[in-house]
Amino acid sequence: MNEIMILNKPDYADDYEFIVARKIDGQYYYYGAYRWGYEADNTASAFKNGVVFHNVRIQGKKRK
Repeated sequence: MNEIMILNKPDYADDYEFIVARKIDGQYYYYGAYRWGYEADNTASAFKNGVVFHNVRIQGKKRK
């Protein structure tokens, strides 16, 4: 299985259902973590190179 690496992603981002990154020169750079898909989609759409990653194992934000 191929794993996609998102550069400069903070650890807390893994607690959210959606992660927005920007693809630059073939690499993904972290931009933000979101609970709701529409927020992630709106943010990614604001950039020509925005991408939304969906963590299907989490709904919203992981409780600790």
